[in-house]
Amino acid sequence: MVLANSKVTSLDIHRAVFPVPPAPKSLAQLKEGVRRYIRKRHAVHAHSIRLRARGVRRRTSAGCVSI
Repeated sequence: MVLANSKVTSLDIHRAVFPVPPAPKSLAQLKEGVRRYIRKRHAVHAHSIRLRARGVRRRTSAGCVSI
């Protein structure tokens, strides 16, 4: 079955899915959200940097030493 000329726009769908707009956030809240995202995203990398600073080496799954 093929629908001919739909009268529903993407804006109509968006309004149906999100009927109430989100509450506005302050600049401090936005910056805190970005800070948390970056810290979470780079947590593993930061941990390896701290280990390297202490001179700790770790073995990779292939048995090679990674610095």
